[in-house]
Amino acid sequence: MYVTFSYNTHLIKCVQSAQGTCTAGRGSNHFQVDRVDRSAVLCTLHRSKMHHCTSTLQQQLHHNSVVFDRKLSFIPHIKLLKDKCTKALNLLRVLAHTSWRTDQETLLHLYRFLIRSKFDYGCIVYGAARGSYLWMLDPFQNHALRLCLGAYRTSPAFSLCMEANEPPLYFRRKKLSLQYCLKLSCNYNNPAYATVFNSKFHPVFERKPTQLPPLAIHVSGDLQAVGFKKSDVITSSIPTTPLWLLTRPAVNFTLHCSDKSNTPPEIFKHLFYELCHEFKNYYRIHCIY
Repeated sequence: MYVTFSYNTHLIKCVQSAQGTCTAGRGSNHFQVDRVDRSAVLCTLHRSKMHHCTSTLQQQLHHNSVVFDRKLSFIPHIKLLKDKCTKALNLLRVLAHTSWRTDQETLLHLYRFLIRSKFDYGCIVYGAARGSYLWMLDPFQNHALRLCLGAYRTSPAFSLCMEANEPPLYFRRKKLSLQYCLKLSCNYNNPAYATVFNSKFHPVFERKPTQLPPLAIHVSGDLQAVGFKKSDVITSSIPTTPLWLLTRPAVNFTLHCSDKSNTPPEIFKHLFYELCHEFKNYYRIHCIY
């Protein structure tokens, strides 16, 4: 639940109104809010009093494995990532030992599954943190790549990324943010579309450049760099008929019955011409792979 307000006196009224809307709509959406799970984090730089709010104010809030703190600095979430990656590095350190004889390709697969996946999850959200905070994650990637490649500690980080075919975390976060925005631009009905492409906070963050900008602002320059235009996007929509109710297409597997390695190409051509003659009243669509 996201609430904006202009004065401190309006905060309690806005929060209570939003909670009433959630309570009224839970019956129609079959969504229930437990009293124990109701908690809130007041993300503001001002001192506000919410003694009459029904939710419990906290300094941190865990939502979908992402930690939101009061100042939205994401330092607690970055520290949580460091703790998780330390355990995964211990596993890589054991498997990279000569006694296990694990090859380089397997170690890189383990790095992508155990460590890089943790960095990727939620990077669209915590990627708006300051660069000095995000740099705390770079040593974990460098250490993991050194273990996978068997490199020395003095090896440059960019050389390790190039040898392992892995981009630095900064470019990885930027790539995933761009992919999310490009996918979001195809669906106007998504609730996050207006937040990203019709943001109303550009003047606010222009006046306060030291504040951490949201996704809509810090990704706008990258979208302009790749030449993104909303007029060139084709709108995609979810079909009204479920896929399992559609008529199943009939597929002819006549050419698939013969083994390609033991069958001469002339026989495949002859069978193909017979199929074309059998379906001569149909339209032909040739696909080249």
